[in-house]
Amino acid sequence: PDYYPFVTADENFLVFTSRRKEGIGGKKVEVDGYHPSDIYMAKVDGGKWGKAENIGRNINGGMDEQAVGLKSDGSELYVYEDHIDKFGDLYVSNRKDVNTDFTKPKICDPIINEKIETSGCLSEDGNIMFFARRDKVESTSDLYVCRKLPNGKWALAQKLPDNINSKYNEDFPYLLNDGVTLYFSSEGHNSMGGYDLYRTTWNREANTFSKPENLGFPVNSTDDDRNIC
Repeated sequence: PDYYPFVTADENFLVFTSRRKEGIGGKKVEVDGYHPSDIYMAKVDGGKWGKAENIGRNINGGMDEQAVGLKSDGSELYVYEDHIDKFGDLYVSNRKDVNTDFTKPKICDPIINEKIETSGCLSEDGNIMFFARRDKVESTSDLYVCRKLPNGKWALAQKLPDNINSKYNEDFPYLLNDGVTLYFSSEGHNSMGGYDLYRTTWNREANTFSKPENLGFPVNSTDDDRNIC
């Protein structure tokens, strides 16, 4: 399986998650019959995509690592990691420019990683983060927003309103560079089947969101359509 693709604004760099037998996670096969997940990358050379390469041991290890967000200039990568002693948290890895390697991921602020967080995205100015959270493994996931305070610390996370969060799972928020257009996936809102992709407009001053718009066919299908970039 190859999934969760994210591409930079100039469309020259791609990261995605894959479960390949040659991955750093080892030759072991997990209970679902696949190898552990690693993050891979590919670059455009001469107008064509080069061969995908494992992003390396700074990011990938013996656990399951998944790409769940990428800043539009490719300088920050958001990673979901599963650990033996606890369920997933969000991590962030930085790099100086497109020619340097990503650093070892650091766990995001405890304000963000309070429960089980599965995906997230950061605004262009770095002051707002949207992410998906579930209270327990068996709970459904909802979308939250967190704002950075003037002192550089994160404020308490706010759950998005009920016109965004349904009684089903919401996941993979993706904020456009305009800072107001938010894409996300949901099993609710009369989806075509499983997860569908939706779009809403955020009024930042009033902190309200327009009624989610289903992106429709051919973007959405009767299968799970979970993330967009």
